[in-house]
Order: sequence, then C-alpha cells, then structure tokens
Amino acid sequence: MNNSRIAYLLLVGLALGVLCYFYSNTLASYGARWQVPDGAYSHGYPLLALCAILVLRQLPKVANTSPNPSGPAAGIVLGLSFMWLFGRVSDVLVLQQVVLPALILLFITALYGPTAGRQLRFPFLLFYAAVPLWDALNPLLQWLTVKVCTFGLYLIGIPAFIEENRISIPAGSFQVTGGCSGLN
Repeated sequence: MNNSRIAYLLLVGLALGVLCYFYSNTLASYGARWQVPDGAYSHGYPLLALCAILVLRQLPKVANTSPNPSGPAAGIVLGLSFMWLFGRVSDVLVLQQVVLPALILLFITALYGPTAGRQLRFPFLLFYAAVPLWDALNPLLQWLTVKVCTFGLYLIGIPAFIEENRISIPAGSFQVTGGCSGLN
C-alpha cells in the first residue's frame, strides 16, 4: 500500500471523526437508550462492539482498494443530512437514529468509493438491530398482531370480541402487549 493511499485513508478517518462530532447528540442517544433498565435494547453495546470488530476486519480490504469517490453517494449523504436535520428540528429522535448509520456508511462510500461501501455494509446493517426503532413501531406491530389473531380466529370459527388490544373469546380473554409484537 503506497503512502498516498494511507494518507487518503487517514483523511477519510478524520472526516468521519468530524462527522461523528457533528452528530454526537444522536450517537449519545443510542447509549442513553441502551442503558435503560427494561432491557429492550441492552444488547446495544455488545452489538456495537461486534460491528466495530467487523468493520476493523474489513479495513485491510478497504485500504487495499483505490479511492474512488462517489458523486451519487455524496448526493444521498446530502439528502440524508436533510432528513436528519428535519428529525432534529422537529424533535423526532427515532428519525435521527434511523438515518445516522446509513448516513455514515454512505459518507464513507462518497469519500472512498462504492467498493468500500459494499465491504462495510453488513456491519452497518447489523447495527440497525440496536437502533431503538421498536419503540416507534411497537403500536403498529401490536395492531397488526391483533388483526392476524382476529383473522386466525375467524378462519377456525371461534367467535371473538375485539376491543383495542384485548381479544375476548368464549374460553377467556387476552391482551396483546408490547412483548407480543416482538419487543424483547
């Protein structure tokens, strides 16, 4: 690997550090949610460590490729930055948290090239398992679970009375809670 490639890789790392500084509030919000005692996202720190290890394993491959900055990726970075800013201004933290991993990966892709983006995409996609997205999706998933259960009861001929997240059948009643929608 020649010196110019090393210098470019270091500049990309520095630019990534600056990017993380600007988005540090969102990065800190991950940690704040991962530390909540309910345990729904307590896997965040171990998953972050696994993602970091996977990125570090890919770095030699990235470093051995020639830098090939991507204009389309830069355009997407700009669009994602505006989405993040919209989330920040409108105080929608989940939007900021969902956009940030993609923004960072595409930032690397824009500076170093599509090959680097392809080599690093798995760790960034895996990181989404630790993004506190479930809190926003949970009500929708509870509703969907109620609808699926209602349809299943109808198919097998069991009469049911549905009231919000409570399903009553002749044998008793049950409530679809957050855990029934896949939380935890």
